[in-house]
Amino acid sequence: MQLSTDPRNNMWWLMVSPARDMVRLLLVLLEADAWHDDIPRVMRGALALQQRGGAWPSTIANAWGVLAIKKFADALESQSVAGQTVASLASQSKQLDWSHDSKGGQLGFDWPPAPASLDLTHRGSGSPWAQLSIRAAIPLKAPFSGGYVITKAVTPADPTHSGQWKRGDLVRVHLAVDAQADMTWVVVDDPIPAGASQVGVGLAGESQIATATENQHNQSYTWPSFIERGFANFRAYYDYVAKGKFEIEYTIRLNQPGTFQLPTTRVEALYEPEMLGELPNAAFTVTP
Repeated sequence: MQLSTDPRNNMWWLMVSPARDMVRLLLVLLEADAWHDDIPRVMRGALALQQRGGAWPSTIANAWGVLAIKKFADALESQSVAGQTVASLASQSKQLDWSHDSKGGQLGFDWPPAPASLDLTHRGSGSPWAQLSIRAAIPLKAPFSGGYVITKAVTPADPTHSGQWKRGDLVRVHLAVDAQADMTWVVVDDPIPAGASQVGVGLAGESQIATATENQHNQSYTWPSFIERGFANFRAYYDYVAKGKFEIEYTIRLNQPGTFQLPTTRVEALYEPEMLGELPNAAFTVTP
């Protein structure tokens, strides 16, 4: 849970930033004992704005943040966790012994054969936090947005090209992403057809002409911190993505004819994996 991006919430000349406002909001809620059930979500939202190894981007935000974290710990984590936490799902039951796993751990369950309730019980002192996630290998047939909306366009890099894709063609891939919230360390992962090679890997300045027009439409000033051009994927890593739209382009050369089934295009916050977006890709056909 984070504050929406607004120019009035990010005025560095007045020492105002989204991170500072988030931790101050946390202090207000703790002192007023308001939004009690949402305070953990506000804390997670504030921690998600940390950068560079666990610090907020300004001295003022870090000063308020130290006070907010201490007050949060005094209010909700005053007792050390000890004992056993038991989780049950249908006929399955597992427990976590805090004397052996003082930093917590994971309890995994197989899918039950029928709808069932998950029961969590803690036997001991303290109040441990529990984070629930559900994973299933289900083929994606429609775009999915859990924080990011992805739009993809594939066009020839040569404006005179027409017709089917052929071996040797240069392909320009344009990705537009609409982020629903500010987030640190976001990765864009887009698959490429088998046998294709990525142009612009930096070998002796190769293909500078083919890549000269990339990213010319990006007006959001959101640029990747690192780009990984692999044999199977194009990946762009952003240390910070603000709420709103950003775009990126890359170029590949088709080297292998055939019809290629591609996995989904995916955008995900590395440290908040529930913040994600996926886009299914149609089969890509290359003629000889």
